[in-house]
Amino acid sequence: MNYIIIISVAAYLVMSLMAFQIIEACKHETQEISKRYIYREKYSAL
Repeated sequence: MNYIIIISVAAYLVMSLMAFQIIEACKHETQEISKRYIYREKYSAL
């Protein structure tokens, strides 16, 4: 019984950590895209 609880807790921690990393990667990607877009907008206006 205790092993099941330990395994489920460990699985939950791993899942949440992976989800956090995926979210961070998405944020970083979005920032890069927006930076590129702003850069292009500035130089197309010239």
